[in-house]
Amino acid sequence: MIKEVSSFEGKRIVFWGIGNVCRMCLIGHPELHVSFFIDSNKDKNLYSGKPVYKPEEISDWKDLFVVITIKKDVRIREYLDDLGLKEFEDYSGYRDFFQKSIRNSKSVLNELSSQRQRNKCVIFADLFTSRQSENISRFIREYFRRIGTENCVLAANLNVMRVEIVSEIIGVPVVDVPSIEDLNEGNEKVELTGEDESYVLEDCRSRFGNDTKFQISLNDSKRLYSYYKRVVSCLMPQKMLVWGCWARRNIYLKHIADSLGIPCGWIEYGYFPGTYIFSKVGLFGYGEVCLHPEEFKCHKPKYNDSEYLVIENKVKESRLDTGIFRELSEEKETLEALDKTKKTLFLVGSSDSTMDMDHGSDMWKRFVSTNVDSTEEALAITKELCKKNNWNLIFKPHPSEKSELKESDSDFCVVRFAPIDDLIQRSDAVVTIGSKVSYKALIYDKPLVEIGVFTMVGQGCSYEVDGDYEKKLHEALEKGLTQEMKNCFKDHVMTLLSYDHWDDLTHNDVPYGLNLDRDFFDGGEIA
Repeated sequence: MIKEVSSFEGKRIVFWGIGNVCRMCLIGHPELHVSFFIDSNKDKNLYSGKPVYKPEEISDWKDLFVVITIKKDVRIREYLDDLGLKEFEDYSGYRDFFQKSIRNSKSVLNELSSQRQRNKCVIFADLFTSRQSENISRFIREYFRRIGTENCVLAANLNVMRVEIVSEIIGVPVVDVPSIEDLNEGNEKVELTGEDESYVLEDCRSRFGNDTKFQISLNDSKRLYSYYKRVVSCLMPQKMLVWGCWARRNIYLKHIADSLGIPCGWIEYGYFPGTYIFSKVGLFGYGEVCLHPEEFKCHKPKYNDSEYLVIENKVKESRLDTGIFRELSEEKETLEALDKTKKTLFLVGSSDSTMDMDHGSDMWKRFVSTNVDSTEEALAITKELCKKNNWNLIFKPHPSEKSELKESDSDFCVVRFAPIDDLIQRSDAVVTIGSKVSYKALIYDKPLVEIGVFTMVGQGCSYEVDGDYEKKLHEALEKGLTQEMKNCFKDHVMTLLSYDHWDDLTHNDVPYGLNLDRDFFDGGEIA
């Protein structure tokens, strides 16, 4: 820590932020006494048994030492600075507070090499900064248990967590693999094989074209690829799993495994609530069923219609979702103020800034959208069409996006925390660029308008936009979700649950999807 706790001169330690980072800090440092928590959008009065206050409810700032337990903390720092507080004297970010020595890749790799053995299975997963990290941790622990924990390893950027604590939670040895951004690398020359260099070059070109950003990205990507290839070589896995399929690191890990002849696949939140998807081939989460739908249509799913209805009702009743939502009175009032005599569209924002590609790039057009180059553009077009046609519009930015939009009136409102289920039910049609909310919309029998490239395209479940956005909106609002679309959606979901979606173990009273009695690599894929 930046100081011994006892040397804070009588100051009480408080955490600002009660999300995943806060939870990670509490689990990783159980010896620390936190007096209370601060949250600007609090929806509860207690967290971890301690009070939660809004910043405006606090007056005795000089008696506190504030640990900012949020990743994107610029606004909080500005707020504290405006109060006359000083960094390291009155506040700090969580990384500085739980001070970890800065390492370089050489020291990381030396440490991994000293523990080298032929590992049966290595999972790369930064569990404690993921949404629903507790559920994911339980699922991965159970997977390790089922396949046998001997010679299994979790490789993770532990951030402020301790190896021994994470190992106890997961039930297998854990190795700390810092992200390359956290390393002190200097200007060490990176060498790649010709094949690896060609792969990285093509990846960067598809993301950024040939401009200056491309050249910067290329240099960083070479370092990233080289670092993780050496990490994988040290760990020597017989098979490898990677949590998350969008981050460049994870895409590179899969390519590295393939080049070394190591069986590898991605795990990610499933499209259907209450599941995880495993895929050996699908870039950006496209599993076998969605990549090759025709191959699966002639195979009978393991669920019948009545069983599917039970599953669908379970999702509605339990509100199963990967997000964590809050019901704030201000947002509820804004939603209630919408003109109820008008039709209402619900536009779901995309995580544009985390996709690590230029909007409108070749990769964007292939995996995100050919209709719009950003959520911002989608919102501008949709707002204009709603104004023209006298419709209401609800817009929810993706949780990872810090939208500056604040305007709301009688026919347009921006919400950030409201439960997705409520927003869907308030709407007459749902518009997505490429979001798992698509599945939730259809579960609630709402017509879906797809302006992105997503797994629902070609399944017969939605109104797919191909340059005729306004026309498709009118069709969706006039025709609704047709019986044919409902049947196509049901067949699509039953196929997913039969072949490449695993039960996430959060709904044991109504289990569905593949279970961990079989390994991912044995899977439900068609041979």
